[in-house]
Amino acid sequence: MKKKAQGALAAVTGTDHGPDFDVEGHYDTWATAYDDDLLNEYGYIAPRIAADAFEPLVQDKTQPVIDLACGTGLVGRSAWLHLY
Repeated sequence: MKKKAQGALAAVTGTDHGPDFDVEGHYDTWATAYDDDLLNEYGYIAPRIAADAFEPLVQDKTQPVIDLACGTGLVGRSAWLHLY
């Protein structure tokens, strides 16, 4: 991790909030910057690790690949940049 969690990430990983914390509202507000924050601010590398693990399984790079993970598409984007 590039830096200590702060801001939006700290709000959901820390203990600075009480039981009334609006998690859904917090993520709704954070959604527009979520991917960029994780990748650029915190050095999030899990999508790249997944793409690296996936690469040896792809025998024909001309075939389409679909990202069916439950996320924002970071793994699919990383795989596309890595494989194609």
